[in-house]
Amino acid sequence: MCPDFKKDSGVISYLFFLSSLITEAQDVKELKDAGVLYNFGSDTELPNLFSKIRNELGSDPDNYIEVKEKIQEYHGTLMSKMFQFYHAYIKGSSWPLLVILAVLLDLFLSGTQTWISVKTWFSDKT
Repeated sequence: MCPDFKKDSGVISYLFFLSSLITEAQDVKELKDAGVLYNFGSDTELPNLFSKIRNELGSDPDNYIEVKEKIQEYHGTLMSKMFQFYHAYIKGSSWPLLVILAVLLDLFLSGTQTWISVKTWFSDKT
């Protein structure tokens, strides 16, 4: 439920949360690059729109500090980095996945060859 609004409205809560994230054109650019926003206007129009929403409806951006902190904590986790790697290099094409599998197979075979060579060398010594 939105802390700014008396009724349970997910859309209003989402708009308030976005208005707390978007304060300047750089914020819009980052959210567009991340695939969160699809802006039909210029990057400077959207912060003005959310500023008007914030002023008209009386949103308090401090209500979402806890949510922002949790997003920042998650963004630094290993799982988040794995998802970012997956979306950047593997999703949508089979070639990067095949290359990664080939590299892993090569590492496994190289390690096996090294282990067998060392084992053979030690067994020849005795």
